[in-house]
Amino acid sequence: MNTNTGDTFEIPRSGPPLTEATAAKVGFRELTPQETSLVRECRMRGADLEKLIAEATSMGADPRWVAIAKTHFQEGLMALVRSATKPAFF
Repeated sequence: MNTNTGDTFEIPRSGPPLTEATAAKVGFRELTPQETSLVRECRMRGADLEKLIAEATSMGADPRWVAIAKTHFQEGLMALVRSATKPAFF
């Protein structure tokens, strides 16, 4: 469930919050404001793409191609986020 309200976009998480010490341990680093902005924009665009996929599904588009499009959108957004966050792990 997305909790997108205006300018804020929250991704639901499970488990305890990620602390700075824990983040450093698993290879995360603090992001610059520009990087944070790009990640936030990717997540907001992802929500828009999810609506587009639902619209295509509801209008009877070919389910195989809708699934392929969804996968490619997910991969593209993930690649863009990783390009900004530059994780230190696989």
